[in-house]
Amino acid sequence: MRRPSDILFLGSDVFSVHVLRAILERKDLYSSLSVVTPPPARTGRGKRQITKPALLELAETVRLPVYTPSASDLPSLHSQIAIPPSILLTASYGHLLPSSLLNVVPPMHAINIHPSLLPHLRGAAPIQWAIARRMSETGVSVQTMQDDVFDSGDILLQRRHTIGDNEHTFTSLVDELGKLAAKATVEVLSNLQTYQQSAYKQDTSQITHAPKVHRSIGFVDFSTMSAHTIDARHRAFAHQRPLSATLAQSNTTHQLHGVEVLSNPQTHPIIHKLDIAGAATLVQDHLVVKCAKNSFLSVHSLKPPGKRAIEAHEWWNGHRHDLDVVHFIKPERDA
Repeated sequence: MRRPSDILFLGSDVFSVHVLRAILERKDLYSSLSVVTPPPARTGRGKRQITKPALLELAETVRLPVYTPSASDLPSLHSQIAIPPSILLTASYGHLLPSSLLNVVPPMHAINIHPSLLPHLRGAAPIQWAIARRMSETGVSVQTMQDDVFDSGDILLQRRHTIGDNEHTFTSLVDELGKLAAKATVEVLSNLQTYQQSAYKQDTSQITHAPKVHRSIGFVDFSTMSAHTIDARHRAFAHQRPLSATLAQSNTTHQLHGVEVLSNPQTHPIIHKLDIAGAATLVQDHLVVKCAKNSFLSVHSLKPPGKRAIEAHEWWNGHRHDLDVVHFIKPERDA
């Protein structure tokens, strides 16, 4: 009979919350359960607001032992934990675990739940890049952890998940994958020895990467990006990095909100005025921008620099410069 484990669970966001909730519902899986998250961070204008990771809020609510070390404190974390773990479990924690912590548990008992079908989308932002690249399928992988390299462990279990085209946002997909990960995690923990014995290596010839989301990922280049590409990036990254483009007439950079691919653009007679990529005009109550591959993007609201977001028709009245057509270009790196 399988004995309950002493689990140390490391995570941060909504994805990891789903996993922890599933473990909490299976009290037969653990004799002790402790949680590690990043510390609360100062956010917002002027860094006046203190924001706790979602996993920290849950752990405190259910009164689990919780640790919030900084990245520099991780190497000594093992010496601070009251009950030595027999299993290390991570999900969207965001930091590479040091050897001093990995070596606390037996081999193949340090386990990570990653929201992609490894070796595809190794890295910090697999959910975002699955949407941005308009992939038709993703999933979750339960893998062992290796020293010094992210997402390179042996696969214990994978579960696939279909992505509908032009359907998912980051918020909706992280929720679906979190629920899938929760079931996969419980399955592995319930039959750990079986999955350890059947674990297999990743096919390194199939590695793709999901790099960290930097500020410039929201910069729109209408001359090279189609409307479908821009829409996918909006759904993938807008919660972190809103789309932005520079209005050539004033050399000011504006955020683009509420974007969607314009279907049947030929039904709008004014579209013929948009002769080059980046050209934009007001059609009814939304802004229409010509993109690469002769495609068109509809923008329903914009945020001028230093101001609140406003409806497209209001933005047009204040920024059209008495023109029928304005032009957007890609922002400079330091914009």
